[in-house]
Amino acid sequence: MPTRDAIPLHRKRQAALFERLNPRKDYVDQHKGVATHLIAGTGIRNDTCGHTHKSWFIYENGEMYIQIPPEDECYKDTNGVCGICDESDQPKPFYPKTPAGGGRKIHVGNEYYDHSSDKVRYFGLRDRIESYFAISPPDSDKPPIGFDMIQADADDGASHDTINGWIRDICVSAEISATERETRLKEELTPNTRKNEDGEKVIEKTVSEMIADHGTDDQGRKIPDVFAHDLRASYCTQLCRVDDPNYSKLIKLTGHKNEETLYRYVNFAASETDPKEDKKRF
Repeated sequence: MPTRDAIPLHRKRQAALFERLNPRKDYVDQHKGVATHLIAGTGIRNDTCGHTHKSWFIYENGEMYIQIPPEDECYKDTNGVCGICDESDQPKPFYPKTPAGGGRKIHVGNEYYDHSSDKVRYFGLRDRIESYFAISPPDSDKPPIGFDMIQADADDGASHDTINGWIRDICVSAEISATERETRLKEELTPNTRKNEDGEKVIEKTVSEMIADHGTDDQGRKIPDVFAHDLRASYCTQLCRVDDPNYSKLIKLTGHKNEETLYRYVNFAASETDPKEDKKRF
């Protein structure tokens, strides 16, 4: 389980990540790339990403969507039962984390609005998905080779830890600074507290203790503290970077239980408009 709240990437860091994920430039490993790209571009949760099956992708009026099922077979190849779907060794299907998460239909597009430059840019998520899973609209030729699920060690399906590690690998290659990421986390997080027997507030975990040290990669680059839910938070913040967000529509995309949950993302988006704050966030 995460040891801290999810904190989104600043819009400039998000743009850097999206540039690194550009499938036309083939910067990243295809398996790491599809998992990272899918979470960043649709806001699905880590567990949902690890269970994603090619049958979840549909076309309507020429556009691609991912349809999150309210319930589905767990297709993971785990040499046994899936540790997430079946902790008690009693087979059961895959469920999204919350009932609101099931049945969502999320657009899978090739463009996004870059709020750091005020330009529409190539995103390429649809291109990556069509290539990786070998799917295409009904009226076009289907690519010959593709995967049924995201592959981890040549098996169908990926675990939480594997996906989080992939995301950090790509963030390192996108030159997202671990030091400045730590600065951002310290600005946004608050200590975990509880009340003792005297009713006094006691700090259980400081902000510094919440921030994970992931060491360095094989090139000696320090790895930033980013995990899948941070990218989900980035997706939610992207949705809230517009004037007057329509919360009732947005929760249909994000799968949150109530509109109030989205308010924090509006605050994240609003804080980015201050030039003084921007200078602190690389």
